[in-house]
Amino acid sequence: MRVMKLNSIVAVVCLVAASAPWLTAQIVSSTLTGTVVDPANAVIVGADATLKDQSTGAERSVKTSAEGLFRFLDIGAGTYTLTVKAAGFRTKVQQDIEVQTSATRDIGHVAMELGNIADQITVTADAANVELSSSEKAHSVDDTQIENMPSRGRDLFAFIGTLPGMIDTNNTSPGVSTNSHDFRNAYSVGNISMNGNQSMMNVTVDGLTGMDVGCGNCLLEGNPNMDAVSEVKVLSSNYSAEYGRNSGGTITLATKSGTQSFHGSGWWQHRHEEFNANTFFNNISGLPRAEYRFNIDGYSVGGPIFIPHHFNTNKTKLFFFASEEWSGLFPGATTVLRNMPTALERNGDFSQSVDVNGKQIAVKDPLTQIQFPNNVIPSSRFDPTGVGEKILNFFPLPNYSPAPGNPNYLKYNYQALIGGQHPIRNDVVRVDTNPTSKIAAYARMVRDHDVTTDPQAGFDFVYSPQLHPLPSFNYSGAITWTIRPTLVNEFNVGKAGSDWNYYYEDPSNLTRSVFGNPPKLYPVTYNDPSTVSSLSGSNLHMYDFIPNVSFGSIPSSATSVTLGRETPNPVHNYSIVDNISWIKGKHTLKMGIYEEYAWKYQPSGGAYTGSYNFGNDGSNTTFGSQDGYSNALLGYFASYSEQNLRLANIVDYWNSEWYVQDSWKASKRLTFDIGVRFYNQSPQVDENGTWAIFDPTKYDPSQTPRLYVPAIVNGQRLAQDPLTKSTAPAAAIGAFVPGSGNVADGMIPLGKGQDAYHQKPGVVAAPRLGFAYDLFGDGKTALRGGFGIFYNRVNGNSVYGMTGNPPNTVTATVYDSTIGGLTPGQGFSSPPNIGWYSDGQWDSERNASLGIQRNLGWGTTLDASWVANWGVNQPWTININSIPLGADFDPKNADPTKKGSVLPSVFERVNYPGWGNLTKQAWGGSTNYHSLQTQVQHRFRS
Repeated sequence: MRVMKLNSIVAVVCLVAASAPWLTAQIVSSTLTGTVVDPANAVIVGADATLKDQSTGAERSVKTSAEGLFRFLDIGAGTYTLTVKAAGFRTKVQQDIEVQTSATRDIGHVAMELGNIADQITVTADAANVELSSSEKAHSVDDTQIENMPSRGRDLFAFIGTLPGMIDTNNTSPGVSTNSHDFRNAYSVGNISMNGNQSMMNVTVDGLTGMDVGCGNCLLEGNPNMDAVSEVKVLSSNYSAEYGRNSGGTITLATKSGTQSFHGSGWWQHRHEEFNANTFFNNISGLPRAEYRFNIDGYSVGGPIFIPHHFNTNKTKLFFFASEEWSGLFPGATTVLRNMPTALERNGDFSQSVDVNGKQIAVKDPLTQIQFPNNVIPSSRFDPTGVGEKILNFFPLPNYSPAPGNPNYLKYNYQALIGGQHPIRNDVVRVDTNPTSKIAAYARMVRDHDVTTDPQAGFDFVYSPQLHPLPSFNYSGAITWTIRPTLVNEFNVGKAGSDWNYYYEDPSNLTRSVFGNPPKLYPVTYNDPSTVSSLSGSNLHMYDFIPNVSFGSIPSSATSVTLGRETPNPVHNYSIVDNISWIKGKHTLKMGIYEEYAWKYQPSGGAYTGSYNFGNDGSNTTFGSQDGYSNALLGYFASYSEQNLRLANIVDYWNSEWYVQDSWKASKRLTFDIGVRFYNQSPQVDENGTWAIFDPTKYDPSQTPRLYVPAIVNGQRLAQDPLTKSTAPAAAIGAFVPGSGNVADGMIPLGKGQDAYHQKPGVVAAPRLGFAYDLFGDGKTALRGGFGIFYNRVNGNSVYGMTGNPPNTVTATVYDSTIGGLTPGQGFSSPPNIGWYSDGQWDSERNASLGIQRNLGWGTTLDASWVANWGVNQPWTININSIPLGADFDPKNADPTKKGSVLPSVFERVNYPGWGNLTKQAWGGSTNYHSLQTQVQHRFRS
């Protein structure tokens, strides 16, 4: 990792931590503004305006400017009371002013009345807020709506689908995510689109980004439960330069804080299959209802922290909020139906083995291709290594005998109702403090204790349960310093992430000795065992797992083994933000910097364990016994594949962004929003050096390995070396002839921390322009519009595929052989399909809106808008080694050994022979594409 820069961040964080315990990554702040006027509608200069938080009692005061303006900068979302005093006028008190998260609220004219300042007029703010000082398109759901609106599975994001322009395909599913209540579903934001954009959005908790750096639009880490959230705010179009990182919109979640009085809540939600009807097919098959069990309960409590007569006696200095939620879930309970080897078959007796039509499956002697007498394999012919017999005996015996007429008759002989457990405990703790009138701060912690137990984990039966701990976290805090009423600074730092892990409870159940130690092509190796040891947990030293096993299509619905993951996959994000707000005349300026460092440990798959296919070889009908279970018992396999090395990368990057934003009150009725955000992003690099990319300029056709071609030899179709005429099984047609060339022709391995790509140019500017106009000057109708440019970061999944590209790994396959005949060094490798990331332009969204808001009275606002999105330099891939159109009809590609057939596709590639698909990934470039979506929105708010 880039230790020097990371150490610099840590040093800054520690320095700030030593001076104050209030740390965050990006504060969620708002602004309240208005104009004080006299009965003649002339502005009043120098009036005293005081804003009081009705929940905590905290106060802040400013004086009106030469334009009669008061502006309260960087206040939190909440409910406020405004008090305005001016000599010669009665005191004006306006209560219940609602300020949303990340909003600029203009309450319009505060009309003063002539009289004694000691006299007071108290009014209640109009709930039908018209946005007179902000051009952004944004919508919010507050805690009252969250409490009163029904949701499926306590899915907080379900409310987003009720907002204009929001499409949430998660809400179209009738079920509930198997990963708990959907709000903490790792992919719950990946299917949300704002105004037709590409769903590359940013989600923050109290301003702290918690997005997975892999997929880029999923895994919201460290999520507070619903009752700990005070507001959900969606910024969807032409919002200010203060917000960046992603182009698809921003969703901000604000957590609750304590108040001057104690408040609490409790809840319990219960669902069970006993309330459900069974499915039609379960009924006719005699199967029970699938488990469907969700029990969710919790509590929240908040209030002041004080000691009577000693500390915080007026309950305005220190507050707390805490919440816990427990979720007892049984996700993904399903009925598994399979065909298991019978007791007779395990002993070589296939006399009772029939297909789905009731016809006996003829088991042939591989040596003679004549059916064994009575369809029984003599024990003397069993696999001499004992591996095949152990593999069959590994599986449970049949337990299911559907009667004739049942659709499962003769198809399945085993059933199991399998459902895991998924308990979650969500903890939220927040402390707020106002030590002085100029300092406001908070610290907040969210942690998920989350463990899924999968009793199946790669098997068709309960064998070796796998645990999937997913402890996630999101720590933040903020310190806001009002240097003077017109100058406010925010400093923020924080961390979010998750420590994904997968491990089997008892890995000794999965060592190759369980299968009788089947041979391997390569020794057990890992590219970075020291790193893995430090990250792994209990069993990552157990690399010697059993191979995957499949038995082909005969018998039908045969069982299999496909091991689940057994590795950690953590991701951590660190962020620092500093913002400063400054009122200068008619201008409210805000400037800031944003720095993010992220790293992710991303392991490759489990191909290093090997994979047996005991099914029939379709290209060689004379091989084996023509039945998957009998092949295993005899020790014959159609193919065995194995990767030579297990790889894991550690990918990290830096984001640097900075901005300037001006809210210019050009007149009492017109406000302009003018800003620009600058982006600079370092390429993602692999600190383990597992990546390799293809460079067409390094490709040398003279180094391309020879490929086995089809040939008829002694009446048998085989693979043949076109030079030496040596042969191999027909399944090797199109594979490399061993030792005939460079199997990594054109590939460039990247060293540790070496850049694979760059975005051009290195720094881009994203302007934001908008206006808000009080159309009639009465504060009840606003004409609003704007335009903005927003850029994205390359997501991790676009680059992780470079791990394991040749020559870093090789996968060998042995065809038509026996377990006992498998030895190291055997096998054929075939032209692989590879992908890599190349230099590209920045992808971006350009959006615009134009709309009108009207206060209709009775607490109702009409909002009608036109919204448009343009996608520019969007993600794209290009296969530079594609098969030419019509290649299958070109006579030169006809297979001379099979009439009416064509050669394998590798022979049809003309650009770079010896390779499969060569997929270059980039965002933008010479073949970029653009898109435009428009829509008209209207919304009544009350």
